[in-house]
Amino acid sequence: MRLSPFLRLILLVALVPAIAPGQSPASGSGSLLVKPGQQILFLGDSTIQGGWSSASGFIRLVSLGLAKENVPVKPGEIGTMGNRPQELLALYEKNVATMSPKPDWMVVSCGLDAMRAGLPGSDLPTFQENMKTLVDKAKAAGIKVMILTTNIAYETGSPADKKVAAYNDALRALAKDENCPLTDLNAVETATLKTMPPGPGNTRLLMGEATLNTHGQRLAASEILKTFGVSPAQLAEIQESWLDAPKSATAGPVTARLNGTVPITLRQYNGLEAAAMNRHQPLQILLSGTYAADVIAALRAADPSADMAAIQKSAQSLFEKDVANLLKDVPAPAAPVAASTPPASPAGEGVLVKSGQKVAFLGDSITQFGWQHPDGYVNLVIRGLATAGVQAEPIPAGVSGNTSRDMLGRLKTSVLDKQPDWMTLSCGVNDVWHGLTGCDLETYKKNITAIVDQAQAAKIQVMILTATMIQEADNANNQKLAAYNDFLRSLAQERKLPLADLNEEEREALKSIPPDAPYKHLTVDGVHMNAHGNQMMALGVLKAFGLGDAQLAQVKERWLDEPNGSSADANAGIYCVAAITLRESDALEQQAAANKKPILDSITPLCMQALIEQAKLDPNATDLAALQAAAQVLFTKKVTDLAKSSATSGQPVQKGPGGQ
Repeated sequence: MRLSPFLRLILLVALVPAIAPGQSPASGSGSLLVKPGQQILFLGDSTIQGGWSSASGFIRLVSLGLAKENVPVKPGEIGTMGNRPQELLALYEKNVATMSPKPDWMVVSCGLDAMRAGLPGSDLPTFQENMKTLVDKAKAAGIKVMILTTNIAYETGSPADKKVAAYNDALRALAKDENCPLTDLNAVETATLKTMPPGPGNTRLLMGEATLNTHGQRLAASEILKTFGVSPAQLAEIQESWLDAPKSATAGPVTARLNGTVPITLRQYNGLEAAAMNRHQPLQILLSGTYAADVIAALRAADPSADMAAIQKSAQSLFEKDVANLLKDVPAPAAPVAASTPPASPAGEGVLVKSGQKVAFLGDSITQFGWQHPDGYVNLVIRGLATAGVQAEPIPAGVSGNTSRDMLGRLKTSVLDKQPDWMTLSCGVNDVWHGLTGCDLETYKKNITAIVDQAQAAKIQVMILTATMIQEADNANNQKLAAYNDFLRSLAQERKLPLADLNEEEREALKSIPPDAPYKHLTVDGVHMNAHGNQMMALGVLKAFGLGDAQLAQVKERWLDEPNGSSADANAGIYCVAAITLRESDALEQQAAANKKPILDSITPLCMQALIEQAKLDPNATDLAALQAAAQVLFTKKVTDLAKSSATSGQPVQKGPGGQ
């Protein structure tokens, strides 16, 4: 048989005895630790999750390898990113302890996600205690346990790798003390990388950060099979058989998000909502369906060689015409408000912010989108202040996913260094919503207090915004969030800070939505604001800044007809993925290495060709998702043809540094 250099490399590593408390069993199918028909449960974090979900995941490859040795097994998986030993214990009690019959084997991988992130409860003593408890419980139930050390985090000897070294040492000691087979993935990956040519970034065994690519998955599977007792000769045959297993790899996915947007006024946005209600559809569904049809039409009319940018441009043009047609039924205002219309009261009267002052808006994705969208609350606040005669300068400082920990960490660069006069602080949703990676109440209190302390020390006036609801319902998250908001209210009162109680404003606004209103919610997804939610937030902030009822009424009216005060937005995802063999994947990788370009550069045009061809083949297609599903057949054929041509092109077979 003829093996690629990389498979020969894995075979060389496979010849090294597995690191286990006892030596690996002697070769021969009869001496394998696992027996025909046994169930193997893989329990762990993102390593297990990726090993199961990937077409070339090591769990599938282990199962295929054992089947080749006439040892068919029943694999199962419980793996979630971020799991620490305490989560594994809870999953064991909930899912494994109640199984009947129990699995014969449990392969455990844990450490990288939680230790790298520094999550609470991830200290080494707690890790050791919980891992020992997990192993003891499994063994007491008659389940054999194999322990995996964690993957490398990067391919460059990062601090994260050094951080988890002690945890891997603990896993090695646990395997020895408990007499459990050990697959030392970390040691083997480290040794393997030393024998491989360098590549740019994490490209030899990883794709991205700590996620195994097809080569890393094969290496992990090979090591697990060794620990189960597969001999070097058997392993070489298994590795060769993997290459032609159907659907053992994927090309892609090729993904892109096409966006259609048409600037409109808020009055026109409200009119579109009413038009959508007349069609018994939410506005976003109407716009999304319209844009999807425009993308199909753009594909159908496209030149066969058109790229993604050309499709986007054509679809945008069609979308603009469709939105214009929808707007024909929207009544125009009798007299558009001119930019120079005087405020309802003397300029700036009663308003805390003064003209020329800078206002920083510190927050998470709600604040980030509040700046990025024309009808976002940050933009509405600035325009509302202008209506009240105050020309303020915004400093957008919202970052998606941020918790109080993150905001405190970037406070200096995002806010303090820019020397604002005011700072609004919107924080709390992610601290609760993100669970383990969020912040508990005591940590949140310390972080928020530190943010306010540092801002006030820099002579910045602070306004507190209570955190808005999570899913607009009385759920466990909002019950937990209540204590966070109570702290914000007490802090504002204690420090005599302006408070915009947006959580309470949101609850009241939801109660007051008329039954016949064309909208039922204030968010697009339960968290991030729609146009009405952004207006609710902006009015709450403006009220806290001192605007009176008459000023707020004029602000609301003025918002309606400000040019480009809102937008009609929709998007459509382009997605192509081809199920191929590992041999075909290797061929594509070798061609990409020879061309010194990523694989996606070669297959993205094939995706567009497949979509264009499918749109022309089916002139009646109106469903973009269905069209894309049908196009996968064409895309897969194009990819496999490319792989065949790559394999027969005479290119030397080698592991390229750009492999995925």
